[in-house]
Amino acid sequence: MNMKLNFKIDPASGHVHVPVNVNGDGPFYFTLDTGAGYTTISKTLADRLGIEIYTSEKKKAMGAGGTPIPVWNTKVESFSLGSETFINENMMVLDFDTIFKGGGCASGGVIGHEILKHYRISINYETLTLTMDKENRDAAFDEFDWIPFTYLEDVHLVGIPVSINGGGPFTLILDTGSSGNIITPTIAASIGLAEELPEGVSNPSGCSSGECNGLGGRIMGYGIMVDSLSIGEAVQRDVMLGVIDLLMVSKTGKKIDYGIIGYPFLKEYELILDYPNQRFALVSSKPN
Repeated sequence: MNMKLNFKIDPASGHVHVPVNVNGDGPFYFTLDTGAGYTTISKTLADRLGIEIYTSEKKKAMGAGGTPIPVWNTKVESFSLGSETFINENMMVLDFDTIFKGGGCASGGVIGHEILKHYRISINYETLTLTMDKENRDAAFDEFDWIPFTYLEDVHLVGIPVSINGGGPFTLILDTGSSGNIITPTIAASIGLAEELPEGVSNPSGCSSGECNGLGGRIMGYGIMVDSLSIGEAVQRDVMLGVIDLLMVSKTGKKIDYGIIGYPFLKEYELILDYPNQRFALVSSKPN
């Protein structure tokens, strides 16, 4: 199975929004999020479609700053993504309107690792096309400079080797759901970056006065420029990074030692993420 579809980029977040159908209705736009574990539908969309929801065993998730977020579960009769249809698909349900206080999320849901893990996916930020392949034909992809990725401990997060100012490599999380490139205070200290907001230093995207918007609240952080950020042969110069304590974002954040690679870096490339073979490639969208 090989399918290709067009997607939209949310201008505020840089999120990849792909068209899906739920129970035969749609299209609705869901965020393709490599940092998410589960496929999630917004409570607003579930209510609109008359989908029954029930209390999750988890009951609450933790948002930014420890903010509790209600969680429900549901099972949809059908969930269609391109030519692929999933029958009786289990989903989490989150109240995105409450989480983002009516702004910051234009998505009807999230497509996460539970679906993505079966595919080789290509996200081309220049042509705005998503390709998903289940056939795993290695010969068709020999021309790429593949880099192995690792799963972070016992969770779904994809860890990739990243060099900062020539140091490292450090294992950062590849996250298409992140609107910024982020490092933790741990890595900031190890490479000699300031541990508090220096005078005159710009704030990262989504931040103001040393605070950053996160899931369910605001968290402290600051932005700083680094000379270089490198992933394999992909190198960017004079890159703005957000320095954030990811433990304040979610419980999973405590597993992330070094940081996250998000939209500001990825948008310059075609990202090819081969889940079955645990490898990825970045192909420049700019001519040599």
